[in-house]
Amino acid sequence: MAKHYGIKTISTEHSLFSFNDMAGINLNKICKWAFREVDAAIAVSTACKENVSLRLKIDPTSIFTIPNAVDTEKFTPKLTITN
Repeated sequence: MAKHYGIKTISTEHSLFSFNDMAGINLNKICKWAFREVDAAIAVSTACKENVSLRLKIDPTSIFTIPNAVDTEKFTPKLTITN
């Protein structure tokens, strides 16, 4: 509907669906229908990007990866000093 009004649309993808079971097959059909007019997509990982591209037959250059955020104030690597 947005394309009808000239509005660009972007969708996000967070899941990895399978290809070989009935639930995955049906979900892929629904997603393929929903993504048919999307101008670009955002995936949360490289694996998710590849999965979306394969499942929905979307050009991978129109899928961008933005990883989940990490608060670096709370999560920092431990420094190990060895002698």
